[in-house]
Amino acid sequence: MDHQVQIYITNLRKSGGVVNTAIVRAVGMGIVMSEDKQLLSENGGPITLTKTWAYSLLQRMNFVKRRGSCTAKTHIPDEKFDEIKTEFLNKIKTAVTENDIPPDLIYNWDHTGLHYVPVSNWTMEVQGSQKIPIVGLDDKRQITAVFAGTLTGEFVPAQVIYKGTTSACHPAYDFPLAWHITQSPNHWANSTTQMEYTAKILMPHIRRTKKRLGLPDSQKALCIFDVFRAQMGEDFINDLKQKGICIVFVPPSCTDRLQPMDLTVQKIVKDKLKDRFQKWYANQISKQLENGNTDQTLTPVDLRLSFLKPLSAEWLVQVHADIKSDKKLIYKGFEKSGIAEAVGYKFPSCEQ
Repeated sequence: MDHQVQIYITNLRKSGGVVNTAIVRAVGMGIVMSEDKQLLSENGGPITLTKTWAYSLLQRMNFVKRRGSCTAKTHIPDEKFDEIKTEFLNKIKTAVTENDIPPDLIYNWDHTGLHYVPVSNWTMEVQGSQKIPIVGLDDKRQITAVFAGTLTGEFVPAQVIYKGTTSACHPAYDFPLAWHITQSPNHWANSTTQMEYTAKILMPHIRRTKKRLGLPDSQKALCIFDVFRAQMGEDFINDLKQKGICIVFVPPSCTDRLQPMDLTVQKIVKDKLKDRFQKWYANQISKQLENGNTDQTLTPVDLRLSFLKPLSAEWLVQVHADIKSDKKLIYKGFEKSGIAEAVGYKFPSCEQ
């Protein structure tokens, strides 16, 4: 089976396909499943195909790591960060106190790019090759998802942005009615999608929350978000303020330490999507083998968008539902950032 995996990876690379540990693990799972599904650890068997195993196999095939270029993160010294964090939390505490904002109306949202095919900043190519293409970055096809949560652990319906100029670029999939599906020329958020987010996602959720809590329409809410250009326009900021929304910005270069969604949700979403992709890819390999293909005749899995768009949409909805069912996970982001303590809120189960 190990040999079968190597042959497939070799042929995949020759055909220009993406090679990374996610793909290798998926291929391995598919080949094992074709022999006996019970051999996999998830089914009680002895075989566990970890990322370390995939990396080891590529090394044994004389593949080497080559890092793709990336922008270095700005490092803020601890002393300076402590000052920034204190000021950030004080702004939140002041807004909450002065406007008597309940925890249910304290929001954080964040944008994240999601690849159709899991990739990394590493590529694998046979050692000694003259030209090293950045295989891990070859497949740049993405969507943007906007995730939001409240201090009390509510996971807000998502906005999903596809690349295109009309709704024709959307997948043939029935998203939850509360979600907002839109598009932009490059799939990234812009001023238009941000205004849509406020109208289609944020305000309906705020109105439902006020009604549930018996609060007046005049009750203010607090939104915490980063200084991403698309949401810094004067029109957008004024629109939020006119709707009774207080704003506190996550300080630049601090999203990985002060933005709740970034601290818990984003990585989990990507990990869960990668897991679903790997299982789907493994099933495609297994089916080929069950249909009479051999390690020499296995073909690369079809990764055209016509296949991937509806699949990834289904996976995203499933992952969102998984996270939505765990309110404490959402709360944990607010706790790690210090926001929960700053406003004096503790998740109910944490008090036991």
